[in-house]
Amino acid sequence: LHLCDRRQRQMCIRDRSNSDNFALVTAISPLLSLFTGAVPGLNIIAPLICWLIWKQDYPLVNQVGKNVVNAQISWGIYLFASWAVFGILTLIFIGFLFIWIIPLVWIILSIIYTIKIANREYTYQMPFTITFIK
Repeated sequence: LHLCDRRQRQMCIRDRSNSDNFALVTAISPLLSLFTGAVPGLNIIAPLICWLIWKQDYPLVNQVGKNVVNAQISWGIYLFASWAVFGILTLIFIGFLFIWIIPLVWIILSIIYTIKIANREYTYQMPFTITFIK
């Protein structure tokens, strides 16, 4: 009986460790787009794939994955809107100074989110996130 309990504890610890690791991979995956030449949409596709693969086996990945995908879709909308607005302002030479603000804020907030997940603060949600996936 004692040996069985020990094995169960080890399995539980291993499952939690896998869940934590997969949640962290899902959280950091949007930043992959920075290292692949800022491929458009990769910041949404990478966490979406992680979430779809691991959500059934790991409830934590399901929670983190939904947060990450919602945040990335939201920030994609904000980025597109800012480029449209600041693109028009660039024609009068004002928008050029502001066109990089949204991407810079996205990078900073994505790094903060990844750090929060690494510290096991799973309830943290990236600011200004619209909930598309519940």
